[in-house]
Amino acid sequence: MCTFSRPRQLYYAADALAWLPAEAQEAERYSQQAVDAYADPTAPEWAFGDQAGSHADLAIARIARGELEGAAEAVAPVLDLPADQRINGIVSSAQRVHQALTRSALAADGTDLREQIEVFTRTPMKSLPK
Repeated sequence: MCTFSRPRQLYYAADALAWLPAEAQEAERYSQQAVDAYADPTAPEWAFGDQAGSHADLAIARIARGELEGAAEAVAPVLDLPADQRINGIVSSAQRVHQALTRSALAADGTDLREQIEVFTRTPMKSLPK
């Protein structure tokens, strides 16, 4: 009943592991595989929400590993999404990156990235005129 494409399996594994700081290395591995799996927007299993979530999970894993630049690089494609693609799931993923950064040892150095995420989340899709 519950079957998923390989890209979605990778994304779901990455998403689950990203919640566990002790699993940062595995989370990063699965997240990178998911990012790679969603790299081709012409693929039949491609979904922009899953692609964005994969990038957010990769950023969270890199934050847990103490890699601020790598986290910023991972979440950049999410922060570049136009306002009409800022659906609730994507905004929530960006907020999870913000929370991970705020709670990490990188918090003092991550001010710029936190501010970028805050700007991104201020204009969700639902606030746009119809």
